[in-house]
Amino acid sequence: MMKVPKNFVRVVFLSYPKGSGFTGGEEAPTAALNCVLRSGHTPEEKTDMLQQLWTMFQGLTGIATDQLVLSLQEIPSSNAMEMGQIMQAVGHE
Repeated sequence: MMKVPKNFVRVVFLSYPKGSGFTGGEEAPTAALNCVLRSGHTPEEKTDMLQQLWTMFQGLTGIATDQLVLSLQEIPSSNAMEMGQIMQAVGHE
């Protein structure tokens, strides 16, 4: 989605036992997808990423629209390391 090398993409699934999710104070089968990415992507790229992830996640899990939340957290590339190297700015991979 973000047009970066595949080895830049890391996915970690955290699982919790049934009864660990709540929405509005009530137990619910809720899910949160939090994405960390380097600053520098365009607003259109980020919107497209959110929309594609929403559709993919909801399609694979069947989770209700009112039980899913997605977020993007941007950090400067200089605040991240991968493969022993400080990350380069977006577009300089």
